[in-house]
Amino acid sequence: MPTLWIATNILLPIVIGLISNYAWDKIRNHGDKDAKVNVTIIYNKDNKIKSIHYSGPATKFKDVMNKYIKKASK
Repeated sequence: MPTLWIATNILLPIVIGLISNYAWDKIRNHGDKDAKVNVTIIYNKDNKIKSIHYSGPATKFKDVMNKYIKKASK
């Protein structure tokens, strides 16, 4: 997966949802339970550039990223 830059943290949940759906489709279509996700998301919060990096199993991506969504929205 590439590095993604989004203009605001408001779009963060949408981007994470899209990546999660893409990963699940790959797992479902290819039967690869060991699929990995490696992505960096860069976003702007309060005029500061923040980033999130995830490298790990696709099955845990959405759970781990939901923690970042809550943290980023504060």
